Amino acid sequence: MSDLIEKYNNSIIQHGKENNRVYLIKLDSFSPAKTVDYIMNLALKNSYSKIFAKIPSKFKELFYNNVFIKEAFIFQFYKGKEDCLFLAKYLTEERKEFHNK
Repeated sequence: MSDLIEKYNNSIIQHGKENNRVYLIKLDSFSPAKTVDYIMNLALKNSYSKIFAKIPSKFKELFYNNVFIKEAFIFQFYKGKEDCLFLAKYLTEERKEFHNK
């Protein structure tokens, strides 16, 4: 059973039980708050243990306000001008503990 890849507005999202997570591959810059709500609801509905997001740095506050933490950073990833952040939100203590080991 492999994970699904779907579009929400113009965002691209991968999710499924194989990785037990939602992965926001591409964020639609026209409705980022709706996309955050969508991926959080998707994770809760499917009992996934993690949400992982790759986003332009200009949206970091939206994600930080929703309790995402930074896992990685790529300088000027987007067209050589804007930084990229890889963020995570752990939805179970077990997944969070596994990450910290």
